[in-house]
Amino acid sequence: TWQDNSPKAKTINPKYVAKHQDLLRTAISKRTPTDGPIIVETSGGLDSGTVLAMLARDHNNPLISVSSVHHRQEADLIAACNDQANVIKHYAQPAKADAIDDVIELEISSLGYLSSQGLEVQLSIFSKIHQETQARIIYSGFGGDEVITNMGDRRVMEAFDNRNYLQLWSLIPGHPAKRPFRFIKTLLNKGADPRFRSNILNLLELLKETSLLRQRITDQHGLFERQKRKFLNWAAYRSINHEIIDYNLPNPLLQNRFEAHTLMADALGMEFQWPFFDEQLVQNYLSTPSIEKLGPKTQRRYLHRRAVKGLVPDIIVDKNDKSAGEPIRTNDGWDEYRRFWISKIETMEATFHVEIAHLVDWSKLYSMRDMLVANLGLPMDQNDINAMDGAFKLYSLNIWYHADGNE
Repeated sequence: TWQDNSPKAKTINPKYVAKHQDLLRTAISKRTPTDGPIIVETSGGLDSGTVLAMLARDHNNPLISVSSVHHRQEADLIAACNDQANVIKHYAQPAKADAIDDVIELEISSLGYLSSQGLEVQLSIFSKIHQETQARIIYSGFGGDEVITNMGDRRVMEAFDNRNYLQLWSLIPGHPAKRPFRFIKTLLNKGADPRFRSNILNLLELLKETSLLRQRITDQHGLFERQKRKFLNWAAYRSINHEIIDYNLPNPLLQNRFEAHTLMADALGMEFQWPFFDEQLVQNYLSTPSIEKLGPKTQRRYLHRRAVKGLVPDIIVDKNDKSAGEPIRTNDGWDEYRRFWISKIETMEATFHVEIAHLVDWSKLYSMRDMLVANLGLPMDQNDINAMDGAFKLYSLNIWYHADGNE
């Protein structure tokens, strides 16, 4: 049982950064084999950069990084991590549409079902690394956002609810001349960002618009109303710890990811390690004052940034958001994916399993196909991504349903 025992504090204290550092080191070290190469999933972000840097500093294992690069800044950020950690080899996952069948086949053969949490880097590249280097341990920085590198934005609401207006003032970002107006607006909104709720409602509308289930099915089971309640309940949490303990940690998607990745890696003779979910490390974060978690002028991930400053490259530590620039793929590269899914959509209805075909809104799927055709040669946008994601879900569901002996 997790303890919400974060003490109230008026000033920051270096002891919390030191404790976080020590437990980070312990969480990684106790999962590290005495010898042999180690694979690290690297995104160029703060979490994976921390894992890579600490392994390099504290251990002598040869380090291999593997990544899938989608945005322009990612390649530079990953290179900075690799250089500082003296990575012996970096594998970049080639993005190929025709590799999708291999991923689906591995999920079905190793899990017996389709995972809702796909691997960021396709398992085929891990298999290749294992064959070439004998490395079998894969380190992941997954879990940082959920707990120990939580953005900390809810500290603003905590300060309002505790009537700690001096701390609330310190969190207001922007030009000094505009800060008083922002402060008043924050007070009027009771510390909440009104854009947060509206963004959630917009996301729900997008999910409804792009759903390929027939509307009578979603209405009959109240699917979107349930999803709306779930999201709005999440938005209503007014403290960092409450979000983590009551929403993030019990989230079934976490358990699904752990189970799916463990079983799929095991099928390749490999093993995942998630040091950011170390029990002592998580509880220590929950026992740390909120003032340590979101810094002045809304410096996110404040505790962790200070703990890894000088260890992880500054280009990563000093970033206050997760943006990575424009998509790196050329229009021709995107068109490869568009054409792949256009062809799959055109043959999908004829091969779809008869027992579930009546659930699908085929007219909406064909409208998505027409949009993909019209967008050939253009930069990728969110509508393209939604269409291909929907087609992928139907395509993989059909393969699984046929493979499960439902003939």
